[in-house]
Amino acid sequence: MLDLPERKIVKQFYAEPITEPEITPLGNGLVNTTYLVSSSDETGVLQKISPNIPAEQTLDYTIVSDFLNSKGWELPTIRKTLQGYYYFADEQGNNWRLTNYLSSTGTPNSVKMSGGRSYGSLLASLHLDLSLLEHVPSYQIPNFHDTAYYAKQLEVALPHIPNETAQKYGEVILCCYSEQQPLEAMPEQLVHGDP
Repeated sequence: MLDLPERKIVKQFYAEPITEPEITPLGNGLVNTTYLVSSSDETGVLQKISPNIPAEQTLDYTIVSDFLNSKGWELPTIRKTLQGYYYFADEQGNNWRLTNYLSSTGTPNSVKMSGGRSYGSLLASLHLDLSLLEHVPSYQIPNFHDTAYYAKQLEVALPHIPNETAQKYGEVILCCYSEQQPLEAMPEQLVHGDP
């Protein structure tokens, strides 16, 4: 169970006092620090948002999650603070958000090819639904899907890669990239960017 600071933060999201919650670390994410908030009243997920991501991005998340929930997907919903914001800024400048907790059966440790087809189909369905949402996010990671940018970065870094095997892989990647025909320009749309 975690100490006082996280408890104070949780209270920023509830007008009515909730039963004293148990707050425990959840997962081991690389971007946000995540906690499970459990009480007899409800279960939620508290996240300290990475300082690399502007807190205003929580509004983008809310717009996308509300839209996808209306299409039958099940995404966590951000709870507003008592002041009506989608995040809470603490005294140290950390930004926090609280969502409802969605239970699941977990994920498999490995994926068989037959399962890969199902996952691909699911991802395609997600992108199809996202293509119907007309929203330009307030926050975008610079060069996130710019293959030419990353190819140039690799080209510059290649002579400085100390591992010979990694350097050869880099050469193969650049060779394959140079042989590809550019794709025709497509309209911008939201995508699920995690690999």
